[in-house]
Amino acid sequence: NTTQHTTRMASYRELLDGERSLACLLQALEGRVLVLELRGGGVVQGCLEAVDGAMNSQLRDVSFTPAKGAVAQRMDTMYILGRCIRYAMIPEDVNVHQAIVGRMEKTRQGANSYKRKFKKSSFD
Repeated sequence: NTTQHTTRMASYRELLDGERSLACLLQALEGRVLVLELRGGGVVQGCLEAVDGAMNSQLRDVSFTPAKGAVAQRMDTMYILGRCIRYAMIPEDVNVHQAIVGRMEKTRQGANSYKRKFKKSSFD
């Protein structure tokens, strides 16, 4: 029984909330291969496809190793709830400050275009 998750457009509030958390760092790493340690002790390695403001993450080409050293499993995609992530191991070649600043700038541009698109007209 497979549940399919789709990436949707973030709301204006989600854009701003994501900026105020470390989710913006993970969003800046979309398209990169990451290792995530889960709260249950498992380890996931895969290419980060999408991250929302709550750090819910979608990965592709995934290798999942359950807790207690069980055999690793290969999967095409995996969706992880943000609350289940204990650690995200950031690649050494990433400048964390530049990644966060770049992502915040991109988020603000998106939020501004979102505001312009849905701005209520006044009847003054």
